[in-house]
Amino acid sequence: MESCQNEKHIGNLLFGYCSKMNCNSNLKTFCDICRCYHDEHLQDLHQLDSLDDIKLKNIEYNCQLLNFFENQKRFCLEIQTPLMLINYNNNLKIDYQNKEVLIDQIKQIVTIQSILNAVLPMFQNINKSCNQIIQEFNKLQQFNYNLDIKKQEIKEKKNILKKQKIVRKQDQKSKLLSEKQNITEIIQWQNLQIHFSQKFKYKYIKILNNGLIAQNEDDRGMVICEPMLPKKGQYRFAFGINDNAYLIWIGICHKEYLIQNNYKTNFSIQSDNKNGVYLINNYGVTNSHLNPDLNDQTNSFFFELDDLIIVYVDMDIGYIKWESKKSNNQYSMQFDTSQDVYPCAGITAFSPIFIVQEF
Repeated sequence: MESCQNEKHIGNLLFGYCSKMNCNSNLKTFCDICRCYHDEHLQDLHQLDSLDDIKLKNIEYNCQLLNFFENQKRFCLEIQTPLMLINYNNNLKIDYQNKEVLIDQIKQIVTIQSILNAVLPMFQNINKSCNQIIQEFNKLQQFNYNLDIKKQEIKEKKNILKKQKIVRKQDQKSKLLSEKQNITEIIQWQNLQIHFSQKFKYKYIKILNNGLIAQNEDDRGMVICEPMLPKKGQYRFAFGINDNAYLIWIGICHKEYLIQNNYKTNFSIQSDNKNGVYLINNYGVTNSHLNPDLNDQTNSFFFELDDLIIVYVDMDIGYIKWESKKSNNQYSMQFDTSQDVYPCAGITAFSPIFIVQEF
């Protein structure tokens, strides 16, 4: 059962309702405490469980009215014939020449007069009653109209509150992102000297130039960089992109997941949506182990020709940011710091990527 509408009586169950339409109290329902607001018309107070009985009675009355309406339709059809006959006789000319015809016409005219004198007041009363009935039903239409307006106002209020909630969340998100960006500007980032691993990589990837270049000779796959990122601190490293690169992923990963997946790049179909990577590619597509909603979504920025992508990793707060050296575009996301984290890259056939140590 619902609680009382009075804010001071929250927790008290509703006891009944007031049927007085012009009741001064704003509360049409009441609990045991606010029942005193209706002391002047206790006869109008009813228990809530009586509503079902009233509804059944309303259904019964409505059926009676519908039956009455059907009867009235038949009544209207039945009286059409005598009314048309009276109208016909009223239009006949009086024959003063033929005595017998004249006498019959006099009797007929007097009879019609008598009938109309008797029937007309009845119809006038019916018409008056019909007008009163229409007025009563208009009250229901007005009530339903006001109720629809109230429902619309409640709906609009909910929509406004929903929009305000979304705006607040967006403001909080923007504020948090701004704070994180400010942090990245204040932090003294340490350059992490990394190299491509000869061991932890896709089978067709070749490592060249003392671990600074990775080239895929067939299909597409991932390569892990070493060393592992320290558990604490803020670090940065950079990858260079050739102008003929077709598809390249850049970011960090949890090594065990890449090993289990044989270093493949089908990130979105991993079990439990856990792909072990935090990546963006040169077409702005993102992937996240921590937030599967980001997987295969165009959230980031496009890489430029001969671009240099700098990756900032804050191991203290689990925050990673990518920045294009050429366009200054940035993108960031959170990552899981409870697991080991490695720099990594994904490359397709004949799309080499290289590590930049000085940037």
